[in-house]
Order: sequence, then C-alpha cells, then structure tokens
Amino acid sequence: MTRNTPLRVLGLAAAVAAAATGLAAGCGTPGGGGGGCGDGEIVAPERCDDGNREDGDGCSSACTVESGYSCVREPSRCSRDGGGAATCGDGVVTAPETCDDGGRSGGDGCSRTCATEAGYVCVGAPSVCTPGRPDAGVDADAGTDVESDTPIGGEDAADGETGEGSDADAGGDAVTPDAGDVGGDSDTTTAPGCGDGVVGATERCDDGNTSAGDGCDGRCRVEVGFICEGEPSVCRRGGDPCVGVDCSGLDAQCVVGRCNSTTGACEAVPLDDRSACDDGNGCTVSDGCSAGVCTGSPRECTAGPCQTAACDAATGECVASPAREGETCGDSGECGSSVCRAGACVSETDTDGRPCGAGTGECGAWACAAGTCTLTPTAADCAACSGGLCNAGACVAPIGTRDTWTFDDGALPPGLTLGGAGWTLVTDSAHSGPTSARSAPTGHSSEASVSIPFTLVTAGAVTFWYHVDSESGYDFLRARIDGSEVGRWSGSVGWTQARYSVGAGSHTLQFAYTKDANTVSGADAAWVDDLVFEGAAPCGGGACAVPLWVGGSCAMCNLADGTSCDTNPADCSANACSAGACVATPVADCTACGTGGLCTGGACAPNGASTTTEGFESGGAPDFRTGGDDVWGTTTGRAHTGRYSITAGYMYDYDMTWLRTSRTLAVDGTVEFWLRTSTEACCDRLTFFIDGAAQGDWGGNTGWTFVSFPLAAGSHTLQWEYEKDFSFSSGDDQVWVDDVAIREIDRCPDATCSTEVWDGGACLACPVSGDGCP
Repeated sequence: MTRNTPLRVLGLAAAVAAAATGLAAGCGTPGGGGGGCGDGEIVAPERCDDGNREDGDGCSSACTVESGYSCVREPSRCSRDGGGAATCGDGVVTAPETCDDGGRSGGDGCSRTCATEAGYVCVGAPSVCTPGRPDAGVDADAGTDVESDTPIGGEDAADGETGEGSDADAGGDAVTPDAGDVGGDSDTTTAPGCGDGVVGATERCDDGNTSAGDGCDGRCRVEVGFICEGEPSVCRRGGDPCVGVDCSGLDAQCVVGRCNSTTGACEAVPLDDRSACDDGNGCTVSDGCSAGVCTGSPRECTAGPCQTAACDAATGECVASPAREGETCGDSGECGSSVCRAGACVSETDTDGRPCGAGTGECGAWACAAGTCTLTPTAADCAACSGGLCNAGACVAPIGTRDTWTFDDGALPPGLTLGGAGWTLVTDSAHSGPTSARSAPTGHSSEASVSIPFTLVTAGAVTFWYHVDSESGYDFLRARIDGSEVGRWSGSVGWTQARYSVGAGSHTLQFAYTKDANTVSGADAAWVDDLVFEGAAPCGGGACAVPLWVGGSCAMCNLADGTSCDTNPADCSANACSAGACVATPVADCTACGTGGLCTGGACAPNGASTTTEGFESGGAPDFRTGGDDVWGTTTGRAHTGRYSITAGYMYDYDMTWLRTSRTLAVDGTVEFWLRTSTEACCDRLTFFIDGAAQGDWGGNTGWTFVSFPLAAGSHTLQWEYEKDFSFSSGDDQVWVDDVAIREIDRCPDATCSTEVWDGGACLACPVSGDGCP
C-alpha cells in the first residue's frame, strides 16, 4: 500500500467480497480444491502441479496455469509461450510483464507477478511505480489485491465530494470517480488521449480506438481476460485456452499429445530420440524413437551356399529357401564340380577313366576316378624308364650314397654362385685328373669366392682336397659350411684332404681366398679338387637292389634273380642275386681253385685241408676284436664277395687302429684273405701281423688283392693295423679286408686215383684221371 491510512469500511467490504470470490474459485483452500496442490500430481480441477505452491513460475499457488505459460507432464514443467525468457524480478520488462522493479514483493505498484497494480503507473526498467490518480479508489487487481484510499479531511480534494463512490470498470476494478463525476456515478468518460495509439502516463493500453470488448476499453484500460502489449497496443486473451482440452488422443509410442497454450490446439510432440519402443515388426531389432517415429535396424539372416534367407515379418523368424538349381558351389576340380541340388551343395563327378592331369606317361596314366584325378600304373614297379625306374606309376631316379666333383668334365657344380673375383677351372695343378678349381687373381683387401649348394638325404660328410700358395698368416683359403668357417689355411700347403660331418638337409659349401691389405707371396692363389658329398641312402641298396626315395620313404628295386653279383670268379661259389640279395651258390666239389686247391663245400681247400672262413656276411665279426684310435666295422658297397666287408674307417694324422683274431691249428696250414687300399701310397699303410711279427704292408690305390701266409700247428694271433703318418691323405683314406680263411693241410692220406681233400669233417676223394686211372 502506498498510503498508510485506516482501512475504510468500503475497502474492507470490497476485500471481504474479493476474498469470498477467491474461495469460490478454489483458491482459498490449500491444494486448489484437490487437496493435493503442490504434490506433483494433477488432480481435477488442477490444470498443473509443479510440486510447489509458488506464484510466478508458470503454475500458480492454486495449481492453475499462469497467463503466458504452458505446462506439461507430472510434475509439471512450465515454460513461457513462444519460448520467451521473461523472468519476474530481473529488472527487465519482458512480455507478458507490464512492469519489473527488480523484486517480487507486492503492494509497491508492481505485483509479485510483475503486473502493474491498480492505481499505479509504472515506467522504465527497472520499473519506477507511482500512484496514477490522486482521488480515492479501491482497485481489486484480478480479484486478489484490495486497496483503500481516504481523501484528506475526509473528502476528495479534487472534486470536493464528501463520502465515497466507486466505479466497476470492465476489468472488475473499483475506481474512484474522476473530477466532474457527480454522486459517484459510473465513470464512462473517455480519458484524454485514449485512442491515439500512444500509451499515456495514466493509460494501461491504447489500441488506437475507444471501442470496448477488444481487450483495451474506451478509457484505455486492459479488459479482464486480456493481455495488451506495444503501441498501438495488441491485445490477446490472457486466460488459459487449454482448460478442458484433452489431447491424449494424440499419445503414441514416440509422441505425446499436448495443448498449445496460445492457440488451444492439440499438438503431437516427439519424445526423446533415446526412448525405447516397439515398431511391431519382428524383422527389426534395436527399436527406438527417432523424430517421433519408432524405427529399428533390419534383422540379418544367413544361409548356406545353396540357400537364400529372408525374415518373415509376421513371426520375426529367418526363413531359408533353396538357391537356383544347378548353381556352382564349393570347390570344383578337374574331375568334378559342386552344384546346388534342392538347396544342398552336391559333388558331381565326371566319368571314370577320362584322361586328366599329365595324361599318359612311361610308367602310368592320369585319369578321373571317383571325381579325383588319379595316377594308375601302366608298367610294373622297377621297370626301366628314361628317368630311372618305375614306382607306383611314376618314373623315379635312383638315389646314390655319394656325389663327386672332380672338375675333369670341365664344369663347375650346378647352382654355384661366384663372389668377388670368383674361381675358374685350371690345369696347372690338380689332385687327380687334369683339372681343378683355382681362385681368380684377387686384389688386396678383397676375396674370391665360390658357393656350392648341396643336399644330403641323411647325415653324412663333405670331403675335398685343397692346395694353397700364399703369404703365410695373412692370405687364407677359407672353407665355410652354411656361413660358418670350418677351416682356413695359408702359406705353402701341398694337396691335403679335409673332411667335415654334415647333417641331412640342404646346405651351402663355400671356398673363399681372402687377402689382407698388402704383400704378395708365392702363386697368391688356392686350389680345390675332388669334392665328395656323402649322404648314405636311408634304405641301403647293394649289388642286387637299387634304392629309390619316394615321398619321404624308401622303395627298393631288386635286380632279377640269377643276376651275377660275383666279383671273384675263381672262388668256389657262384654269387647271384636272389630276392634282392647276393647269394653264394657252391660250385661242384673238386673244382680246382686257388693255388693247387680244390673246391669242397663251396670253399677252396688245399689237399686234405680243413678251412674256416669269415666273409662278414652276417653284418658283424663276432670272432674279431678292434681298438686303437678308431675302430673297424663292417660296411656295404666295397665287398670282395657278397655284400659286406670290414674297413678301418676314416683316420686322422698319427692315428692307428687294429683288427685282431686268434686261431689254433691242429696241423700246419695257411691264413688267406683279400685286401684293398685307398691311401697315401708312401706313408699311410695297412700292415698284417702274425704273433706280433709283420708279414707285409700295403698302401696306395689298389683293387682287391689276394694274400696268403703259412701257419704252423698251434695257437696264433692274427692282427691287421692301419696307421697314418703326421700329414697328408690320399684317395678315400681307407682300407678293407674280406673273405679271411684259415686252412689246415695234410689231414687226408694220399690215394692213387684221387686227391683227398678235407671238407671240414671228413676226407673227400676227388677223382684223378689219366696215368692209368679211369
């Protein structure tokens, strides 16, 4: 209140009437008639409920939508119509506010809802409010404010009236008559300036006319139920047009029906895009709201190579159907293909016997069989073919135990790689034959190399002969296997053999002649000759069988039965192949053999002698012992007869190894054996001893040689020794012994027309013809 005077009777009556009116509207009791206003739930006759009972936030203390606001949901969320940003109490006048004095306390001319109170004029921002009329009056603003004015001395100073009068204007305000009013008549006189479109100091609106009923009456006062703004004023109804409007008919999964507080029309407002929903289509997944529409992602369906799959919208299930009949599927080959039949991938084969692959070869033919290109043999295994021997329809080359390069054919090994200055073939020096390989002229701080790839079927060795003539200690011949240096030599070195063990598989042997930064000595070169790559065949072989290596396993091709494997026609047995083995078949007894001997039981015996022989064909030598720096052992491939002989193996310089046996003769006899050597002729020798006394020695490269020494009756020790000197090797650096025979003589008496020989258990008479004998 702006004047602190006692409340007049009329003012009190008006206040009581206003309060009664408020109670009738449901605003005088807590909850606005619902008993729950402020609890967040909208219960008729509530139009909103924001969880409190404060005015000015869009939902009033009586739970009605305040003018200029729209409210939705429970608890209600209220916003100004049109998205305006008016805030009562911020000191800025923003429609629908008609004032804003920076506070929200009523009775100072600007109400707590930022509306100009009756009897005041508010201007500026923040608003400054002053009484608009000096005459007494009571203005009930929107049925809530009660105001009393009392003239000084008890009467109106302007018109001299005594007593009081009241005007009930169209807005329901009680207004004191203006000067000139008589007896308190209703004031219908148009205010000066009203209707000119300019809101004067005492005007609350001016719409450019003085007509009533359009929101701004003939005295330029805002009519009840309207809000007027601007100059000329534009008036619109300020009541809630959504009262009694039900928009629930527009509710759906992704929209909510809402009344427009300006137009009163129902609108479908989209829900948040993250809201879950169900579009009713079983063929979509992850359904969700998007711009007010419920949508989902298509369901993926998979099928086999001969089916197509689609989703049934009614059931949401993936349904498979057969693909086009005869369509290709899966793998297809030379002898068949895979096609779709009734939704399944089926293999269909070509006619058996149709040629395929490599067609027909020397040993077999490729043809379709049950849908696969198969090799069918057309020649017996082990039949000869251009590449070797037939095996399971293929022509397979036999495998050997050694690969030797002597360079005498004028070619370096295949697949080699030359580095630096390289190597070349020469005839100026060789270990054997006319040709060797020599390093090419090499500059200082350089090297000349040759790299030779090789493969061993099983573990074996690499041997070679080398010769060097260089600056000692500085210029070297280096040997490397798989990149690792295994030997190096410099200075003046004559032809010398080297041997290195190597495992099965593929390898590289490299020779490199390397020079330092200065000085040349000798021929300034290195030579190599007679390379041997030893890798024993995993399945042996021999005189009567040829080994083949097929798919990681061994296959043997036996020579025809009866094929001669005899290396000593003078013996008393004819050696021939039988089922892949060299078998000794005794010749007829009494056949002449040796020196004046006769065959008996397949052995050559002097007249009347008993004979004990060891051909090592059991693969061992049970009556012999061995020792020294290395050992003797049986071996194949270098036999005098049969398959086996016994050898001293490989030796190092200064090494010696011995083979020993003991025998007792009842009568005088002989010891006989066959020997073979491949050694340095001068210095690496095989020596034979009887009771510690040397009987003979042999060396160099010899073929099989027969020797015989007498033995007196009694016990004897027989010993073979192979000994190497301090340097050099030659040939295979090995010796072999075979067919050792101990013979006794004079067991049988002489006869006139027969020669008596001892067959090992009895005397055998061999007829003698001539000289009167039949």
